[in-house]
Amino acid sequence: MYWYLYPDWQKYAFRTCGSWSEDCQLIDIDCDGDNDVINGNGQGLYWYENPLNTGGIIGAGKWTEHAIGSDGTNIHDLEIADLNGDVDMVLGNIWLENKGKGTDWEEHAYAGNKDVGDLWIEYTIESHITHIHGLAIGDFNKDGYLDIHTSIRHDHPGPRDHVSIWLSSGKEE
Repeated sequence: MYWYLYPDWQKYAFRTCGSWSEDCQLIDIDCDGDNDVINGNGQGLYWYENPLNTGGIIGAGKWTEHAIGSDGTNIHDLEIADLNGDVDMVLGNIWLENKGKGTDWEEHAYAGNKDVGDLWIEYTIESHITHIHGLAIGDFNKDGYLDIHTSIRHDHPGPRDHVSIWLSSGKEE
């Protein structure tokens, strides 16, 4: 993977990819004043620590890889959001709660798992969609709580091939 320095678009490598790589996000995950990169692939979810100022160029040095978790099966789309007062990550069917400065993460499922209590309630919008998938976070019903949108792709339409909005009740247990 690369990043490009404006205005000449000089290319800098910061990670060697495997067979594929999907969505990435930029955020200052370690609170040191620069953007770090969060990226998932078939092997897991990682964040890459920006090396700060190397040779007068921020981000030009060696980026340190930090494993976050997940076996890679849920990583296609990735969103960063503040679900509970800090920086959290939302993946296809789980959210990762930040327990520190990007060094300790707790995995929560919001689909069919009792560990989130009554925090999200699923509303299926369309159940016969195929060949699209995505993820978005926003306050869809304007109640002051972040909600989650998921659209799931499967090659053969079935009961799991649907578009959903998970509305937050604002309750954490």
